[in-house]
Amino acid sequence: MVAELYDRTSPIEISEHDLNYNYSRLIGRLVSATGRRSRVCLVDNIVGEFSNPQLSSLITATHISGQAPYGVGEEKRVNNLTYCLTANSASVDRDMASRCLYIILGRRNEKDLAWEDRVRGFITENRLNLFADILFLIKNSPDWKMDNMGIRALKFVHDVVQPMCRDEEEFKSVIAVSQNAKISSDIEEDTAISANEVIANKLDGLGTGIQRNLPECCCYIYSDVITEWFTEFFEGIRSKAKIMQRIRNFSKGGLMENVKLEPIRYPTNKPGALRGILWNPTGVHFSQVTVYVIGVGRDGKACVLSHVKAPPQQPPMEQVF
Repeated sequence: MVAELYDRTSPIEISEHDLNYNYSRLIGRLVSATGRRSRVCLVDNIVGEFSNPQLSSLITATHISGQAPYGVGEEKRVNNLTYCLTANSASVDRDMASRCLYIILGRRNEKDLAWEDRVRGFITENRLNLFADILFLIKNSPDWKMDNMGIRALKFVHDVVQPMCRDEEEFKSVIAVSQNAKISSDIEEDTAISANEVIANKLDGLGTGIQRNLPECCCYIYSDVITEWFTEFFEGIRSKAKIMQRIRNFSKGGLMENVKLEPIRYPTNKPGALRGILWNPTGVHFSQVTVYVIGVGRDGKACVLSHVKAPPQQPPMEQVF
């Protein structure tokens, strides 16, 4: 209906399958002659856990370029699309959630069979008046404070959302509802908590005579081991590089405080040395504690390969007066 209000065209409907497996074809649809006339891109009825880097990138791109169907050479259009995702109870990753403004719709009366016809009729009869009202509100936008709202698209909220609210109290209420919906649909924090538990439980199962409480120790875990532990955890991700990147992103976002980004390689940082992640819940720099190196043993299973002892503590210097 919003698409019809704008230019009486249907939205460009795309599916998760298009984004994952037909992305170049999708871009071709967006830059085609018909696609250029549309201003709304619809991903309808997402379910479960939704994460799509292609769509996240597309939403904030300034231009869209690709080869149109039956076209020759590169086509380019300004990214003036509004991207709409509809869902009843889906979860999205943190990157996607940060790019979205959540709108919660009430249920219409199912017994009112003429509701959709009345709405479409109202849009057709009052289209230009609706535009006039929208433009009037935007041009006479208030300038309420927007400090510490945790919103990525501040300009959009200031220029578009604020004018549609009757007063500052309603504006704050709208933002609060949207932010709460964003938090509840964000799967990243729950996933990171579970990932922390996976590492702790796996380390607990590797307890040896050297150290029987590995989850509380500093451990350098090689990439092969992390991949083995998380292949089933991250459904649909089989690449070692992507699994490692996912764990590192959790660490960068402050969601896995026990996982450190440095060192990239261990015990030496020279090219060719094995990569991995550092699990360090001790709160002490790894150079000052014993580090247990976790890798794949001769039997193909994860084990403690070695441990690098902490340097001896230097006795405090006597003060001479």
